Amino acid sequence: MDAWTLAQDRIDAQFKAMSAQINVDEAEGIVECFVAAIGNKDSVGDIILPGAFNGSLRRRKPRVVWGHNWNEPIGKVLDIYEVGPTDPRLPAKMREAGVGGLFAKVQFNLKAERGRQAFLDVSIFGEELEWSIGYKTLTADYDNLRKDTLLKAVELYEVSTVLHGA
Repeated sequence: MDAWTLAQDRIDAQFKAMSAQINVDEAEGIVECFVAAIGNKDSVGDIILPGAFNGSLRRRKPRVVWGHNWNEPIGKVLDIYEVGPTDPRLPAKMREAGVGGLFAKVQFNLKAERGRQAFLDVSIFGEELEWSIGYKTLTADYDNLRKDTLLKAVELYEVSTVLHGA
């Protein structure tokens, strides 16, 4: 087992996914998308609260990897930040639900075979392809009445393209 795999196992990373691609620059391999929803209950009962990513994003930008595999980096995050539920870039479904999102501008490594393949998949599948995040929960509260976990602070490690996620 290599160092990345060992590190990933030690931090007990968790994953979340959504589909919300908004812009693709084929010449540069750049995609603008929403990689996480903020304020909605996902399929595993978690709600990411506004501000949950702030501390992590001040420390570093996450990596872009293939399907949460930290041994297969495919690009880099150029820009990433939280936006509120009225941001005009949000897909209509998110705005209508009153949720915010984690906006990311990512650039795929088109000089590497895996990076090119991932970018082609993103280009072809578009909205059908989901984005997911790999993170560790730092601070959370469990709501017994609603049966959900409120994620107050997370350490964001990576963003990935996935076929289906939480």
